[in-house]
Parts: sequence; structure tokens; C-alpha cells
Amino acid sequence: MLKLSLKEGQYVNIGDDIRIVFAGGIGKHCRLLIDAPKELNIARSNNEPDPAKRKDTYYPDPEISNEAQKEIQRIDRISEAISKVSSQRSSLGAVQNRLEHTINNLDNVVENTTSAESRIRDTDMAKEMVNYSKNNILAQAGQSMLAQANQSNQGVLSLLQ
Repeated sequence: MLKLSLKEGQYVNIGDDIRIVFAGGIGKHCRLLIDAPKELNIARSNNEPDPAKRKDTYYPDPEISNEAQKEIQRIDRISEAISKVSSQRSSLGAVQNRLEHTINNLDNVVENTTSAESRIRDTDMAKEMVNYSKNNILAQAGQSMLAQANQSNQGVLSLLQ
């Protein structure tokens, strides 16, 4: 067991990295400021054998060392940066979804337009074939009528001779 008897403001260095400062106290409660660069586990003995039965209450000291405050600020800045990145990722994800939807929609428009153009071309081809056949029939009918007219003239001429 380590027992320290310190007056307010006095400190003890443990090794090169740890400093314990007595910051005052009343009755059974005291305040210690501990500067340690690594994790430090502290337990208080109050003559209870089972640590799970202890009813000690830890009241964190509001006066955290400057280094700890700097680390907390760094962590806060990192948390803010992570929040901003998450926000940007969600915004970009929404934009990406909208773009994918637009691309799919445009693909459908292109397919529908191509299909419509093909139907129009097919319809025009059929119409032209009908016109061609009609004109062909008219031409043949005209030739047939001329041939008949010429034959009747030939018949009249042969009768006259």
C-alpha cells in the first residue's frame, strides 16, 4: 500500500511520466490531479474485500490538464470531420441515385424513340409499296386501253380497205 501525505499544491512524481498533485479536499474526499500519458488504473481501498461491493463514487475533476483538453479538442474536430464526411457521403449518394434514375429514364426514352422511328419507317415503306402497286396497275390499264383503242382503229381501217 502506498500512502502519500501531501499538503495542498504539493506533488509527487512517479517515474518520468506520472505526476500526482494534491488539489485540496474536505473530510473523506480529496482531489488529485494526475497527469499520465498512458492509461492509469486507480483504486481506493476502504477495507472491503470485494471490489464489486464498493460504493465509491468517482467525481471527475473539472480541471483537466491542458494536454487532455487538447486531445479532447482533437477528438471533437475529428468527430466533426467524420460528421461532415458522412453528410457529404449521404448527399453524394442521393445525387448518384438521382443520376442513375435519370440515366435509366433516358435509356428508356432512347429505346422508345428508336422503336417509334422504326415503326414510322416501316409504315412509310408499306405506303410507298401501295402507291407503287397502284401506279403500276394504272399504267398497265392505260397500256391495255391504248392497245384496245389501236386494235379498234386497225379493225376499222381493215374494213375500209
